[in-house]
Amino acid sequence: MRVKEAQATLEELSKQENLPEQYFDLGVKVSMRGFQFEKALEYLKAWEKSSSREMIQKRREIYLAYLRYQLDHPNLNIRFEAIKAVGELGDKKSAQLLMDAFPVAPLPAKLTICYAMTLLGDGERALPYLQDRSQYGKRSNRALAALLLTELEDESLLDSYLRLLDDSEDAIRVMAIRVLGKFQSQKARNYLRSLYDLTSSPQLRLLLASSLYQMGDTEVRSFLEKSLNSRSRARSTKILFYQMGEKRWLEELLKAEKEFSSEERFALFSAMIENSENEKVLARSRELSASIMGELFDTRIALDFLGSHGKKEDLSVIEGQFASPFTQVKVGVAKAMIDLIDRHYKPKSS
Repeated sequence: MRVKEAQATLEELSKQENLPEQYFDLGVKVSMRGFQFEKALEYLKAWEKSSSREMIQKRREIYLAYLRYQLDHPNLNIRFEAIKAVGELGDKKSAQLLMDAFPVAPLPAKLTICYAMTLLGDGERALPYLQDRSQYGKRSNRALAALLLTELEDESLLDSYLRLLDDSEDAIRVMAIRVLGKFQSQKARNYLRSLYDLTSSPQLRLLLASSLYQMGDTEVRSFLEKSLNSRSRARSTKILFYQMGEKRWLEELLKAEKEFSSEERFALFSAMIENSENEKVLARSRELSASIMGELFDTRIALDFLGSHGKKEDLSVIEGQFASPFTQVKVGVAKAMIDLIDRHYKPKSS
């Protein structure tokens, strides 16, 4: 039965009372086949109401199908988010779709596919491509490859991260400095320390000092304390000190949080999670996700935190944003929903 014919049949059947489960099941399947994912969710919710039972795994199937549908979206930003999402979710069934798309994909999509394939277990083939493109080519492609490499946060890639420090672009060097601070590597510490001693840029020196401090270099503490007196550097320094366990900074940071940039807010929320302040992060994430006036990136940040740390009741909070007119938000909703479902619900064994 073709999709349009099936939809017409469903419309006719909907006029009946006491609809059987097969009606709702067909409605979900036909809507997904026609790429009408909101309609599929409508059928599913009506099915849940009719049967008085929750069908969480079917909801997961719809959101995963939505992500797969966006893997070849013509907008590269949306495609980037969808490819990253299936990789980070460990969706092995997307691997073949990604490999089929790779030969004809534009370079930014190819780089993102390599990131996803690495997470899906094919790093032996995918990583060399990312590593090469982080070293050669035009600036935007080097920056994207570097971003994806550093997001892997893999200490076995230490030499690749160190090579990024030699790039002519400060943005790429910043990515490397930040990721290296996450490792307790003496080699990396020595390299960063030599850069710290040589650089004259106050902002770059602050980033280097932040990473070195995380790596246990207490000699940079005096420089960081001086940064507290700098209007442009004080906030990031306070977040760093809080992240490192100095909890006295939290109240002051929270009072000013609504004035933060998206990047600062993400750093603060991440530090709060590390310091077991999950409830405060979730409460603020719920507010941000529900705001119609907020920045798109802030909405995405909120969805990410709700998906990775939220409670069962946050399913409805997240799902409400699937009505957003922005596809990037919808992709974020789909990933967050799957993250939350996978943390709180185990599929029933057959």
